Amino acid sequence: MGQSVKEAEPHSGALLARLRLALVLTVGATALEVAGGALSGSLSLLSDAGHMGTDALAFALALWTIGRARAPHTYKYTYGFHRAEVLGAFVNGVALGSISLTIAGEAIRRLLLPSLPNADLALSVALIGLLINSSVLLLLRPFSARSLGARGAFLHALSDSFSSLGAITGNLLVKLTHMAFFDGLLALIIGLSLLRSSAKLILDSSAVLLEGAPERISAKEVAAALQALPGVKSLHDLHIWTIGTDLYALTCHVVVEDQALSRAAELLARINELLRSRFGIAHVTIQLDTGTPEVELRGLEERRRG
Repeated sequence: MGQSVKEAEPHSGALLARLRLALVLTVGATALEVAGGALSGSLSLLSDAGHMGTDALAFALALWTIGRARAPHTYKYTYGFHRAEVLGAFVNGVALGSISLTIAGEAIRRLLLPSLPNADLALSVALIGLLINSSVLLLLRPFSARSLGARGAFLHALSDSFSSLGAITGNLLVKLTHMAFFDGLLALIIGLSLLRSSAKLILDSSAVLLEGAPERISAKEVAAALQALPGVKSLHDLHIWTIGTDLYALTCHVVVEDQALSRAAELLARINELLRSRFGIAHVTIQLDTGTPEVELRGLEERRRG
């Protein structure tokens, strides 16, 4: 007794178009900063370039996974490919964490063996990089709250902007003080600051891949709302999870009085409407049971004891 998964289209063509433009801009900025970092000898600028290169790969991955998520369902993949975007976000988070550790390690080496960069050249290139990163942020921000894939790309662009600011600050301090120490120090700060963003993205995408309840939906509130419906005696084996961006699923056993099928259909309609309108859950599968009411929600209790 369920509702089939609809072919959700959470991503407009505008998002894909903006991701393509972000990819082109980021590849161009990466090439510019690699050349500028090599010529100036600035580690903070090269760190920013390495980070941007990783982000270019992240944008390409986001483009592929978001496009794949829109593919039709198959007999093998009966839920479709909505999780491709979530998997891409997880990979992006791991990539971002890896590059941040690499940057931090190289920065420590530079602090131990300092060398004075060409701060004027590095500053000029870093400023151009910041302008490009800011443009990418503006492109992706409208979609970052509605899509894990877009959010991952946005976080990459945001961390790019911070690393560009770090490169600018470090080279400005080098220019003013003629001390190479600041170049390595800002590179280290850039690397460590990226860890927080990557950890958040990894945790959020892992929660989806591990079938956790959506962050915006409380299983306790759903259970209470269902039990408050007329005709519902109790419920058990309640499961709520995320299939893909803005596409949530629920299965549950609902205990009712023995009754005609027509009355049961009316109750199911009320349950589906409640879950859709109040909680935004589109894919609902309910099994109606009769018999002795169960006071506790077994599914939730099993998870709590586990």
